[in-house]
Amino acid sequence: MNDHMRMMGGGMGGGAPGMAMGPAMVDMTERLEGRLAFLRAELRITDAQAPAWSAFADALRTSRKHLLEARQQMGQAYSSAPDRLERYEQHLSARLEALKSARTAFAKLHGSLDETQKRTADELVAPCIATF
Repeated sequence: MNDHMRMMGGGMGGGAPGMAMGPAMVDMTERLEGRLAFLRAELRITDAQAPAWSAFADALRTSRKHLLEARQQMGQAYSSAPDRLERYEQHLSARLEALKSARTAFAKLHGSLDETQKRTADELVAPCIATF
């Protein structure tokens, strides 16, 4: 078990957010573009809503980039426990900023949606944001 898995509560059922546990441990962030395409289709984004949608999608892409960078850093060897804790703190800070950015972009998009779109977004979008 690597250091990151230990810090996340490792072992069976442990792991990083966005990771589906199973025989192959599928990284859910790899499916971002497909999930975005699905959400856009389900929300029936109009041309008028496209700029707000693009900002939201870009925020999720940036969030994914931060997550992948943090995972890479967490996988590196460090000389001491304080170094590992500092990297973990940096990871959590970056994730928080990415989540804030996604939330802000989603709030703008949500405000441009009609009532039917809002109901669909309320059901589908929050789980998507949490994994990136």
